[in-house]
Amino acid sequence: MTTQFLPTEQIPGCPICQHPEARFVGHFPEPHIEEGLSVHQCLNCSIVYLNPRLTLEGIHMLEDSSEVYLYDAEQQAKAVHDREGIIAWLESMTQLKPGSILDVGCNRGYLLAAAARRGWQPFGVELSQVSAAEARQRFGLPIYSDLESLPQGQLFDLITCWHVVEHLHHPVQMLRQLGELLTPDGVVAIQVPAYRFADEYIRQGNGLHIFCASHPFHYTAETLTMVLEQAGLQVFYCDESPKYLFLTIYAAKPSRSINANQQAQLAAQREQTNQKLAWFEHDHAAIAQTLESMNAYVQHLETTLKTKNEHIAQLEQHLQTINNGRIMRILKRIKR
Repeated sequence: MTTQFLPTEQIPGCPICQHPEARFVGHFPEPHIEEGLSVHQCLNCSIVYLNPRLTLEGIHMLEDSSEVYLYDAEQQAKAVHDREGIIAWLESMTQLKPGSILDVGCNRGYLLAAAARRGWQPFGVELSQVSAAEARQRFGLPIYSDLESLPQGQLFDLITCWHVVEHLHHPVQMLRQLGELLTPDGVVAIQVPAYRFADEYIRQGNGLHIFCASHPFHYTAETLTMVLEQAGLQVFYCDESPKYLFLTIYAAKPSRSINANQQAQLAAQREQTNQKLAWFEHDHAAIAQTLESMNAYVQHLETTLKTKNEHIAQLEQHLQTINNGRIMRILKRIKR
């Protein structure tokens, strides 16, 4: 079957700060882009991005061609139950009580269904017509095609963007829109693949989970914080998880108050995160040291094998010389 390559565009520089120069990070195969993925890092703001990248038309074509897997009743119940834990965690870390929630990129609505169980008033935005229809049919959720279609004047106490921001061509613009949709104490919760652990994705055989045509950007805690600040939002929680390889960030309007108890919670969580990162980096250092020792041992074996082969060749040459001498003596006897 012939692969249909999607349309791409070359961009003149960093999509965030417009700096023209970047460091080439690497090239990766991609089934939807003929020339593969070229990953670059801006020399000014350090954001990591694709160049060339899919056009907006190409992104829509890719989204439309993606298969939507529909869960049976048992799988659906488990999916909603699991996401209740996410909502409970968000409530705990943001100190929010059930109010209005907007899930951007809500897919089939499982997170919103879980939120509704906990007393939240759910709203969703989903580009995929198939996924949106599934969410409406199974859970009766109000799902909209874009932010502009939301009820006029509706504000939200919590906005979730789970694995959405890495898909956007203009993240600052959309995050600024989300900030305008927040209540005064509202929170935007974002999760993306953590670029810090890109090597780990590849090591686990999941490189396409991070390096793929639909991800024009790759984020670290520092660069996503920078993007949120450009959008007028202030980060108050950040976790780069070496276990799940995700980056999770909570942000709010700068005017939002954070009480002392919440600050203590966040400080403790940051300490736990730093410890996890330290363990991860220690493990990687140990692995690197082991690999270095193994490579040195392999090199030693190769040198030893080469020496033995040279010795064998010398012995074979010596035996050949001896055999040639014997043959000559036999011939001389025959001549006599």
